[in-house]
Amino acid sequence: MEHRVERVGALLTRELSNIIKHEVKDPRISEFVTITEVKVSKDLQTARVYYSVVGDRAREQTTGKALNEAANFIRVKLKPRITMRYIPTLKFFLDESFDNAERIYGILKKIGDEKKEKDGGPEVPAGPDGEDEKKESDK
Repeated sequence: MEHRVERVGALLTRELSNIIKHEVKDPRISEFVTITEVKVSKDLQTARVYYSVVGDRAREQTTGKALNEAANFIRVKLKPRITMRYIPTLKFFLDESFDNAERIYGILKKIGDEKKEKDGGPEVPAGPDGEDEKKESDK
């Protein structure tokens, strides 16, 4: 049953992206909205739709409010696109994983910079293949 839930989530992600991009004409919804994930309940009755928006916090909140207000319209548009007995109730949530990842990266970078300063001397950065980069004159 879990495999079906995952497949329905993937299908909803694809279809919701298309509907929001091409059929929802609300000016409050950013052009740069991306559906990042859809988590469907085991009974396939509700779907938590996670989205991200390029822009500031106000734009993210405005887009989220507009998406939640358009949820029933989007469900009606979903009906002919997917063959399910019941179209899940949609609830939209801002995906903050990118912000969290960026914050964690910043913390790790700060720790790394502090460690370099403490050790006294620049550390040779690793190249894309994992080996230390060396100057042409060192080779």
